[in-house]
Amino acid sequence: MIDDVIKAPPRRVVLLQVAGAAALGLVVALARRPLFRWMGGHLTHMQLFTATALIPFGAGVMLLLQATRTLRSGQHPPPGTWVWRDTPVLRGRSAAMKGWVLAAGGLLLALCALAWALIPVRYGLHR
Repeated sequence: MIDDVIKAPPRRVVLLQVAGAAALGLVVALARRPLFRWMGGHLTHMQLFTATALIPFGAGVMLLLQATRTLRSGQHPPPGTWVWRDTPVLRGRSAAMKGWVLAAGGLLLALCALAWALIPVRYGLHR
């Protein structure tokens, strides 16, 4: 079942990416309050709810794409996938199960994001 491994990039590349993500997270954390204060004064409820739904919707779509690649290739992670560490390749039933779980999670996340974006319409806040 587990006969080959997808190799991870060199450790220094991973550490550089982690440091970059941490720096980006710090910038977002510091800019969050002024940005939200500006958004609250300049955007309608519909625009605010839509903007906050974009990230979870995008994550759901990415999960669905990964699930599709997993189910089509019959292995998880699919060929060409970038991994953080050396990862054993799963095939057969276990890969299919991971693919279906990814698909269900991605669909649920995307639908929840759409429902969140439509809250202002349901409660008349879009005017």
